[in-house]
Amino acid sequence: MKKTKARTKSSTSRTAARAGATKSTARRAKSAPKVAAKRSAPPRKASPAASRTRAPARGASKLATKSTTKSTAPAAGAVAPAFSLPSDAGDSVSLSDYRGKWVVVYFYPKDHTPGCTREAIDFQAAGVTFSDEGAAVLGISRDTIASHCSFKAKQGLKFPLLSDPSAEVHRLYGAYGEKVMYGRSMIGALRTTALIRPDGTLARLFQRVRVDGHADAVLAAIREEKKSLGQPAGS
Repeated sequence: MKKTKARTKSSTSRTAARAGATKSTARRAKSAPKVAAKRSAPPRKASPAASRTRAPARGASKLATKSTTKSTAPAAGAVAPAFSLPSDAGDSVSLSDYRGKWVVVYFYPKDHTPGCTREAIDFQAAGVTFSDEGAAVLGISRDTIASHCSFKAKQGLKFPLLSDPSAEVHRLYGAYGEKVMYGRSMIGALRTTALIRPDGTLARLFQRVRVDGHADAVLAAIREEKKSLGQPAGS
């Protein structure tokens, strides 16, 4: 009887073991297709739309900014770029309004700042002499008309100040681009003066202007240009 019971228990244990093994095998069989599918599935390709919307490479935005703000200076002898801008008087001033006269168009960074104030005062102080030479002076910056009116009244300026907030005209004359201020590189207005002949051509372009003595240098240039054309000074 004892031997029979032992054989029965042994048989039962083997049966349970086989059943457990069968269940384990079944579970592995079920999971195997999923694992295989994961291993064999090819990597997903990005759609064309996704590739177009990827973030730009580092530094790309800076390059784009520089390219859009780049300006090209016109060459001496070329027709001066035409423009029409609002003035502090509330009207619009065009370069063509001064055809037949010498025109001094000076671009400056900002009203009420030390360098720009000195430059404006120097042009105003030489105003009678410019008039004697048949030359008109126009100041252009990106400031608002309200700022121009305040600046003009405070400094007693008599010549027009024009507003070019988008710097479009600055760019036409190479007066907008990269510069260094207080050790930092930035994009902004470049102090520039264009001397335009009565026939509308560009006589000279003063770039990266130094304020001190600049108005006198422009007057001297007008006289030199007149001499080269056979015209007497003061005419």
